[in-house]
Amino acid sequence: MKLATLKNIMPRFRSTTLPSVAIAPSRPATPRPVIARASTSTPPPAVTNSGNGNYYEALRESHDRTPVPYASANLHPQMARLVGSLNRRMIAALGRYLADNCSDVAYAIKTISAYSAPVTPHSDCPDQESAKAFNDYFRTWSKNCDHTRRFNLAELQDIICSAVDAEGDIGSVMTLESGAPRVRLYDTFHIGNQFATDAQDGVVTDDANGGVLLGYKTIEGPQDEMRGVASGYYTADQFLLIHDPERYDKYRGISPIRRGSNDLRDKGDIKAFVKLKEKISSALAAVIQQKGMLEEDHWGNDTGEGGTNERTAADPNRRPVDSKISLAELLGGDIPVVDGELKQLESNFNGINAIEFIEYLAGQFVAGFGLPPAFYLDEKLTGPNLRSVIGKAQRKFDKRKAVLAKFVEWCWLRVIAHGIASGELKAAAGWDRITLQFPPLLLIDLGDQMSNERSDVMCGQMSERERFGNRGKDHCAEHNQIVSEVETKLQSAMALKEKFPDVPLPLILGRLGFATSSSVTETQTQTPPTGDSQADNQADNSKTKN
Repeated sequence: MKLATLKNIMPRFRSTTLPSVAIAPSRPATPRPVIARASTSTPPPAVTNSGNGNYYEALRESHDRTPVPYASANLHPQMARLVGSLNRRMIAALGRYLADNCSDVAYAIKTISAYSAPVTPHSDCPDQESAKAFNDYFRTWSKNCDHTRRFNLAELQDIICSAVDAEGDIGSVMTLESGAPRVRLYDTFHIGNQFATDAQDGVVTDDANGGVLLGYKTIEGPQDEMRGVASGYYTADQFLLIHDPERYDKYRGISPIRRGSNDLRDKGDIKAFVKLKEKISSALAAVIQQKGMLEEDHWGNDTGEGGTNERTAADPNRRPVDSKISLAELLGGDIPVVDGELKQLESNFNGINAIEFIEYLAGQFVAGFGLPPAFYLDEKLTGPNLRSVIGKAQRKFDKRKAVLAKFVEWCWLRVIAHGIASGELKAAAGWDRITLQFPPLLLIDLGDQMSNERSDVMCGQMSERERFGNRGKDHCAEHNQIVSEVETKLQSAMALKEKFPDVPLPLILGRLGFATSSSVTETQTQTPPTGDSQADNQADNSKTKN
């Protein structure tokens, strides 16, 4: 090959991960004596392309690394907001698509919702009668609080929690339907305008005053209509945008699916290819490489060269019992005949197991949600590792509970205020004070935890509200139930005492659950025995046990 041609071709094959290739000179150099020179004549070591000489390694550009579109962050502010609005809507559409078509996304979203919702409020008003009235009024309202009359408050919270993960955010307003307040939800595509040409993305701010939030624009009516779509506007006091806060300069929420959607889509493609490979392997039982004429089969079909018999021309007097089983029936699959050699594509790459790699991609996607991959994949972990994983997952659920708690408190203030204003409730100091009951905590040592909580309650270091709240129970309902049971048991004990006056009252109370048998025994043994002999003492003890 000519040297000029080699010089033109070699740059095309040079890789940025390999050292430069030296091209021999056109004429052989005249032999010269070897002279020791400085280290500058030593060729540089083979290193990867580290990029340009920026001091910060993160800002070095290299062809071996995916480039970062820095220009999108340096656009004109108006153009940047418009591009950001379009990108947010596209990510929301991608999140909704994956949530509807990918089981991994649906499972991750529903897992977060299952451990974060619902959040139930309870009045913390000092006046007990008013607190009970507030709780009853809100509980009745929460059973039919949806604007469309379809969902209760717990179901609305589940919808909100799923929308925050799949689409990024969701809006809520309180309307008055038939004289009662109702919650109306606006999904992320109904906030702003229909064609996403609003640079503010539906958010109205006072830019002259440092970006103070003023309100939100909404789309009213069916969105599928191309004409005549009405627009609405709600002030910041009327409209509540529910999302996970991440950046101070962002007024809208963006779906966390953006962090792992590529991994998940690649996982789906790899899974489809692996399934196709297994289908082909299962369908092909064997391959006949034709090297000559094939013999006639026993069904009257001559498949060999020059064969004239058709299947319909088979011997009608031939009994099936005399026929042999064909190879295709024996192997249970298709047997193609090829004139040559059939080979499946195989890779010599010493790499990864396909199933393990698919699970790894699913774990990377879940990490974008803020959940530990081990919690999602249900891996077999040891006790200490499992506690660490559950602790990390619980912190994620606690953050989502705080987001839902903001929505629940927003509803409480408006519903109770409407009840007071309409005269259905009596005004009382502290009507706006509430406590929140959250879903149960994740626990690995349930027995030990419950034993410790009982001890803390008896010592006064834990309230009944916290104890029942950790189990996802309503402490008010549990307290009322306990009081009702105590009253019933005391009335039964007094009735039994009147009917059987010789039976000690502590024994009756102990059988009803107010004391253990050991404490009853100790109470009875503290009474001095009437007899002086050992036999009398044993008789008294036997009576006590009976």
